[in-house]
Amino acid sequence: MTLNSYKISAIGIFTNMDLGVLVTIETPEFAGVVFRKVKQAGFDFGLVNFVWSPLSADIVKQVAESARANDFTVKAVSCPTNLLRLSEASSSGSDVKDLHHLIQNMALFEDCRHVVLWSGTYARKWNEPNLLNQGEDAYFAFVFELQGLMGTIAYSTSRVAITPCYAHVLHDLSTSLRIGDDFPDGRVSLCFSPAHLISPTLYPKRNQILPQIIAALAPSADIVMVGDILINEDLVARPIAGKGGLSMQPLVAALKKNASENAIWLLDAHPSFGADELEEARNLILKCAQEVS
Repeated sequence: MTLNSYKISAIGIFTNMDLGVLVTIETPEFAGVVFRKVKQAGFDFGLVNFVWSPLSADIVKQVAESARANDFTVKAVSCPTNLLRLSEASSSGSDVKDLHHLIQNMALFEDCRHVVLWSGTYARKWNEPNLLNQGEDAYFAFVFELQGLMGTIAYSTSRVAITPCYAHVLHDLSTSLRIGDDFPDGRVSLCFSPAHLISPTLYPKRNQILPQIIAALAPSADIVMVGDILINEDLVARPIAGKGGLSMQPLVAALKKNASENAIWLLDAHPSFGADELEEARNLILKCAQEVS
């Protein structure tokens, strides 16, 4: 991995890999509280996800100023918009207008170079599988909408990173790798979260199949997201890294072996996680990375 900076974690471990965090802004006026929490946990940079509607230039500016005031570098932004249902509001209320406002104002974050999106779903629920997502029509609809969005993003400075998910259009290795062929200029890459490709069917074999998934997709990822998953029958939970069903040491080792040197590493974090939980997960991931020979 490229050496961004040397840091000492709370457990005293030196590592040549730095780790950022997913930050969710649910209430813009409390953005400062959120940034202070992740700073307390040891994070200096990350992806800011706006779970708020309607977005405006003023709100994006407010969050950007709050990040700067807390010395937190925003390297990517997102809002939960569904590319296959752009005209409909997501469960958080976000729609295509919010996404356009975010894209038009992402330059307010000086170091931000990526917009992160899901590949989309025809299902009403985010994690609900739908056979329509697996057809050619769905894939081409996704590509069509993404091509339209690319025309609104500054060519010279910004890229789009798509997050595959087992229940969405990019749901497996072949569909996730296809995206590079349809956008050969390199402006579209992956935001790769191995945990999001583990379906209830694959869950019993999760630790055996993850190395194959990581070896195939990590080299195409601009952003690597380290998270966890726990599935009981069809109930899917996403606890913080190290508290679910994935073995973190081999997962991190495989990511470190296969990911691009320039990939941005982030902890997948739910807004309900406390500073102590975030710090513990950060230390665990950095420890696992340090143990890779």
